[in-house]
Amino acid sequence: MTHSGDTHYQVDMQANGYRVSQGGVDIFDPMTRSAAYSGTWSNIALGLTGTISFDSRGKPTCSGALPACSEPEDSDVSIPVIAGSDSVVVNLARLTGYAYAQ
Repeated sequence: MTHSGDTHYQVDMQANGYRVSQGGVDIFDPMTRSAAYSGTWSNIALGLTGTISFDSRGKPTCSGALPACSEPEDSDVSIPVIAGSDSVVVNLARLTGYAYAQ
């Protein structure tokens, strides 16, 4: 995947899955080469849903139920992921877009 100009990559996270696009247009899954980079699930719940858009430098902008994540005064975004009795929190670093689980 390459990125240039003003056409941002977007990750749309819903309660039952996700979709990755560029400028609102589906992109190919880089692992499977299938026509759409998306997935669904029935046994996983996300604590927050919304859209994360990444600019050409990887800086995120969050919308929907996600808190703001693009300005220095914003906090990192913590997204709970729950599967049955197991859970993990995925953190998205403001300004850099670095994601990590804890």
